[in-house]
Amino acid sequence: KEKKGLACQRALIEIGTKQPLDFLKTIGREAIRPDVKQEHHKRALSALAALVRKQPVALVNHLPAVVEVIIKTLDPSESALRKSCLKSSTYVLLSLVRRYPMVAFQQHTQRFAVGSVDSIIIIYDLRTATKWRILEGHTSPISALCFENATSERMVSYARNEGSVRVWQTGTSGIFATILGIKGKCTKKIDAGTAPTGIPVVGQLRNTSLKWE
Repeated sequence: KEKKGLACQRALIEIGTKQPLDFLKTIGREAIRPDVKQEHHKRALSALAALVRKQPVALVNHLPAVVEVIIKTLDPSESALRKSCLKSSTYVLLSLVRRYPMVAFQQHTQRFAVGSVDSIIIIYDLRTATKWRILEGHTSPISALCFENATSERMVSYARNEGSVRVWQTGTSGIFATILGIKGKCTKKIDAGTAPTGIPVVGQLRNTSLKWE
């Protein structure tokens, strides 16, 4: 039985590597199916976690879609689903943070950010499972993200191909947050210089990072 399970997981990873969008569509459907047992949802999320761990390059261009799969399992209006999937969903989210520098998590505020190849940064509120802020301004794929240490009022982002670092005001409360709405504001742009070319994607994932000091 254990060997069969491992063989199934290897097959799913192979499919996910070759056809990531089809893989995500299937996993997203199976993770919230109402006509199956809770263990089925957990197995679907486990398959996603395995692909993130073993073949991160396969999903690097589809990270917003990956996060959307997980967010749907955390919908507070589906309390039973959220409760049964919370541990597995949290594991996948933390795996994303470890594998991808363009993903960031602020634990205190439960904000989760993901940068896309479309130059957009999406910040989610994990407590409500909704999009909280959208940051637009970069002109190339997002390479790395970092929240301000104590809060999620500010964020810094890096776009390798663009050669720039941007500081964002997101606003967590008060009148400034009301003015911003769902859109964050870029308050500073810093020239980071031209990045070396010819570095494989896996190398970029391993060697790119941002730290708020």
